[in-house]
Amino acid sequence: MACAIADRLLASLRESRRLGRRGRVVGITSHASAGVAVVAAGACEAGEILRRAVVALYRAKGAGEDPWSLFDGSAFSQPPGFAASRRGPRQGG
Repeated sequence: MACAIADRLLASLRESRRLGRRGRVVGITSHASAGVAVVAAGACEAGEILRRAVVALYRAKGAGEDPWSLFDGSAFSQPPGFAASRRGPRQGG
């Protein structure tokens, strides 16, 4: 179910949009990646679910071919570019 939702969401973002008025039209296309974490109700706290989703997101971005990735628990290490603190991904270089 969560993977189907990710597919639909990302497909919707990829659709071209035409914006404009007064004779000026601009086409816009968005691209995105997603990290999916599925857990049983009450199995862990929200912060842990978010951490798992971020790990999956960085895996999806690193693969470059799949727009989303499902956290499978096989790698609990921090993804590249992830700060050791709880602040989340590092900003900038």
